[in-house]
Amino acid sequence: MRLFVALMFNDEILNNLCEVIVNLRTQSLKGNFSSRSQLHTTLAFIGETDEPEKAIDAMNSVTVPPFTIQVGGYGIFKKRTGNIHWAGIKLSPELERLREQLIAALKENGFSMEMDNAEYKPHLTLGREVQTITSFNPASFSRSVPKQEQTVGEIVLMKSEHIDGKLTYTPVHTKKL
Repeated sequence: MRLFVALMFNDEILNNLCEVIVNLRTQSLKGNFSSRSQLHTTLAFIGETDEPEKAIDAMNSVTVPPFTIQVGGYGIFKKRTGNIHWAGIKLSPELERLREQLIAALKENGFSMEMDNAEYKPHLTLGREVQTITSFNPASFSRSVPKQEQTVGEIVLMKSEHIDGKLTYTPVHTKKL
């Protein structure tokens, strides 16, 4: 199974981001836009494994207490096949500590965390392979992404799979902080 560890978000943040996605869609020629159930922030991408219990053990070893994160801002990862548009998350010392503990524990449990060696840029993907209309103004659009806060009280092990041609994320395990 294909796994990753994520932060999930409350209804208020999800509702606001869904409005942002609707707005982005109206200013795009095409793209694969995230559904409400797909909105999350990846802490660690594990990939294919038949040993989810090792990932659960790693998650359960994390000792970071609950903390507050800030959602807001907007950015674009440039790609040849179409850009990835995202809402940002402010990288705090608590979020960094959580991720560092998690990555270290996953490595100790035998997972290759090669993709997690790059600079960590926490975000929520709004759309992939997005091609915006020529009059699209990223600076103006960024003002439509509200700044919000949420307490992080848990991390979630998610399974990623295609079901009937649709990317689906299913919770496998939740670790309370």
